[in-house]
Amino acid sequence: MYLLVCDAGDEIATEPHKFAAEFDGRLASFSAIGALSAVELVAYDPASKECRTSVTLDEQCEPACMVGDIGRHERKIVPANS
Repeated sequence: MYLLVCDAGDEIATEPHKFAAEFDGRLASFSAIGALSAVELVAYDPASKECRTSVTLDEQCEPACMVGDIGRHERKIVPANS
């Protein structure tokens, strides 16, 4: 088990992937809490098969939580649900 602490300015969407790649992770689950200086929430639209921004907040906010899974596909780190 590891604890990943992000600093101000770190991109929370990419830090877990960079961490998994550095430690040659094959499969991982993560959960997170904390404050964000800005956030863009993206939702997948199955009809167009594209991701679209649904909410953008350019202010300090605190998400209730962030959870996800990471795996490998063809030697690349990917979200496990893709």
